[in-house]
Amino acid sequence: MQLFYSVIKAFCNQYIMTNADQVFVGGVNMWVSNDGGNTFTCPAKWSHSYKPNYVHADIHDINFYPNGDLWVANDGGIFYSTDNGSN
Repeated sequence: MQLFYSVIKAFCNQYIMTNADQVFVGGVNMWVSNDGGNTFTCPAKWSHSYKPNYVHADIHDINFYPNGDLWVANDGGIFYSTDNGSN
């Protein structure tokens, strides 16, 4: 697990684990893992501004709250989700 954290910190600006399985990683794009970091998907690409789950590039801060709110700060402003990052 230490290698996982070292790799994440080397290649991203921010990461947050909401529980043992869910990980949000921010760098240029937003990446999400639902299996503890074994696999990741990129549901929010900076180049897809027409999609409902768009997040601007260069993520500087990620905050997750127990009520399911996810706040992401980046060069384009502040983006938020009220459903664990689904939208």
